[in-house]
Amino acid sequence: MLNKNTEIISKVSVAFVLMLSAIDIQASECGVIQFISAKSSGVVIQNNQCADKKGVSQGTDFVLNSGARLWLKASSNEGSTSNYQVICQNKSSTDPIKMNVSSKSLPWINPKSLDNCTGWVSNKLACDDAQGNRNQLFCMIAEIKEPNFNGSKKFERTTSVKMRGIEMGAVASQVDVKQVIAAIKPEIEICRSLYEVRKPINVKWLVTPAAKATAIAVQQVGNGQDFSECVKTVISDFAYPEMNNLTVIHTF
Repeated sequence: MLNKNTEIISKVSVAFVLMLSAIDIQASECGVIQFISAKSSGVVIQNNQCADKKGVSQGTDFVLNSGARLWLKASSNEGSTSNYQVICQNKSSTDPIKMNVSSKSLPWINPKSLDNCTGWVSNKLACDDAQGNRNQLFCMIAEIKEPNFNGSKKFERTTSVKMRGIEMGAVASQVDVKQVIAAIKPEIEICRSLYEVRKPINVKWLVTPAAKATAIAVQQVGNGQDFSECVKTVISDFAYPEMNNLTVIHTF
């Protein structure tokens, strides 16, 4: 007979609800947790036992240099409608911060070189540095739904139109473009939370037939160069469906 805790885990798995006490993703198995190099910057990896450089083993250390961003992702299970990501930002102007993959369960990582931390509360972690500067490390957990492009990977060519700020020179329908933007938006909101930017941001980019984003132009908000760079990496790393040339202009 299943015990009460096992029943809870089963229910959470079915509902895809993020509950730290109920999800057990084995960090010791290479490939289950992935280091997203395209979205990370300024990070040095130590003691990783995974040979492919992308998988992350339990016991791995991440050294976040000043201004560094760490982005981790759990591999999606077959049939899953979402994945879980852990993102950390070192906001210190001088000091590196070491994070350690210390657990088999979400949130997987904890600071190794800082003591004055809030602990993980509401899927967020904040730490002050040794000098008392507040929130020099900020981490968050995000649940990202896997995009579903109407079950189709190939868009049909149509007449060029422009609707609601989106130029569609070669796209099957407005719904498909909306889905692309809707799928990207949650990760752009992660960037917004990391860098505490509230103002809207205008973005323009081109998606090629090879399903790659190019010519990414981001309106800089104030002195938010790091925020703009984060938005660019999200757009660049997104897994686009196959399509003809598509220029997207959108305000997030």
